[in-house]
Amino acid sequence: MENNKTTKEELNKRSSILWSGSSIMGYIWDVVINIILILIILSIYSSIHDSASVIIVSLSIFIYLSIVSIGAQLSQGLIKNSIRTTFLFNKIIKEIKKETDENLENEIEGVGFALEKIHIKYIINSIFHFIVFVIALLNLISSL
Repeated sequence: MENNKTTKEELNKRSSILWSGSSIMGYIWDVVINIILILIILSIYSSIHDSASVIIVSLSIFIYLSIVSIGAQLSQGLIKNSIRTTFLFNKIIKEIKKETDENLENEIEGVGFALEKIHIKYIINSIFHFIVFVIALLNLISSL
């Protein structure tokens, strides 16, 4: 029964951090920036009338999306590895000292929450980047 209560408290704490006002504003900001990006891309395509320019713009967008995607995936991997390393370091310290370092455990938990926030932002950005990819692909196909 006590373990169930702790789990509910942890879930409530996690939810309050992930969906706090600052987090929600960050998610909204990502959505707004991505909508602006889509509007800019649509306006670029609407002002281009020759097929060679459409091909060049589409290929440039594909290169941009590839670079952004690679960067996001690398940063996700680095953060996950940092959390694993910190967790293993704490585990080794526990074994050596036979006691728990509460500050380090709280830091690990905080980093975990930060990773979850970044992952949610990654998903938001990935959805919009997919929309941009589809727009570029459809314009490329229609220009051929």
